[in-house]
Amino acid sequence: MSTRHRGGERRWAPGPRSRHRYRWLSLAIATACGCSSIAPPPNREPNPRCISSSTRPKGTAPLVVYSPATIQPSHAPMPTHPGETHAFHNLYEGLSSVDCDGAVRPALARHWSASPDGLRWSVVLRRHARDWNGTPITAMNVERAWDRNAHATALGLPAWFADWEVRARSADTLDIHLLEPDPSLPKRLAHPTLRVTLPAPATGPGSARRSRWQIGTGPARPGELATTHLVLEPNSHHPHGLRAPVEIRWKPEVDARNLLPNGYDVSVLRRLRAAEFLAQSHDGSLHPLPWDRRYILLSPARTPLSMSTSDRSELAVHVIEADGRVIEPEPDAANALAGEPRRRSSGRQFRSNALVYQEGDEDARRMAERLVALDLPGVTHVEARERRVDLIRSVATRSVRGSILAQKLEAPWLPSDGRWHPSREGLRRLNLHVEDLVETRPVLVTHPAATGVAWDAWGQLDFSRAGWSHP
Repeated sequence: MSTRHRGGERRWAPGPRSRHRYRWLSLAIATACGCSSIAPPPNREPNPRCISSSTRPKGTAPLVVYSPATIQPSHAPMPTHPGETHAFHNLYEGLSSVDCDGAVRPALARHWSASPDGLRWSVVLRRHARDWNGTPITAMNVERAWDRNAHATALGLPAWFADWEVRARSADTLDIHLLEPDPSLPKRLAHPTLRVTLPAPATGPGSARRSRWQIGTGPARPGELATTHLVLEPNSHHPHGLRAPVEIRWKPEVDARNLLPNGYDVSVLRRLRAAEFLAQSHDGSLHPLPWDRRYILLSPARTPLSMSTSDRSELAVHVIEADGRVIEPEPDAANALAGEPRRRSSGRQFRSNALVYQEGDEDARRMAERLVALDLPGVTHVEARERRVDLIRSVATRSVRGSILAQKLEAPWLPSDGRWHPSREGLRRLNLHVEDLVETRPVLVTHPAATGVAWDAWGQLDFSRAGWSHP
């Protein structure tokens, strides 16, 4: 991905004696250019709708969190499964954060302002910002971190980031120039792909070996990393470091109904019935997280597959295991065959009459099997595909009759140009018909005595206030 920001140039940074005068000069320049201040809220009090309990913890015993897979430091800062999501969210920070209701809050940045035309933004880092080791964090660190992320294709930076020109104006001020005005920029700064990391330090002679962890600035720092667990310890250099240690344990093959009795205090589950069982049988507390996944039905535009509202309702209520809801189709994706009798086509124009889904996605498999039972035109059986891209390619090349694709649902407060992955516009450019099915969300299950577990707009857990309600 090409970016317009330049991270390799050397620039002057003010020394300790000149920083005070330089801040006054920056303020004078901002006043002269007519920049408008858009400061975040002055406090970090959590939204009561985005936290399991606002009771201040009294106990500091370790909180045990369930992970379905091993946490790999090499994946940081972008996770590959829920366990890494919650670990990296507490180890690394973005410049801002967004709660589950879409309210922007300060993180590594404490202030931001925009020019009258909305094309120039200035972002000021929080005072005395330091990493895990106590090293001061500067705007140049942020610029270089974003530059590394932009060149790491595995991170999948959003398309809008390519239009940013980023420069470190001073030790604590970052300038961002845009091609088009974007009032949502403070919220975009919270995007998980823009977390700030520093290169892993050398640990061996001659700088031949490096630590497994990139350095971060979050409320936690990595502790013991064993074959079965990772311990997150409080970061003493963070203004809101963890109040209690967090132990993230992974166990791939486990019955979700036994998580609480087996010592897991915090779990994020996609199986609603298993979560309800924990609440009823073991007094667990249930907290629905934001909607994060949308399932769509892809078919060739000339021979589209379509479903009625009642059929989609059945999928959401009786077929899938996750907490689901029916969504009304967009106007341009309306049911083109509404009211027409269903009939089987000859299927001669397709190599296979299969409806494909991604291997390992149980909800997609259940929906695919149900759609076959509904006698959709030309669909006779289901097949699994290992790679996600094959779900799109096989339909675009008319190798199969259709596919069920799970789309990652971005936070609803972001403009539509970055909301869907892959984008609906891109799918339609491949002459594919997009039929909305259902949206799903995970559920947070906590021990009845656990308190202070918060979550953001992406459903990432924040343990900075977590602990126990009893000593």
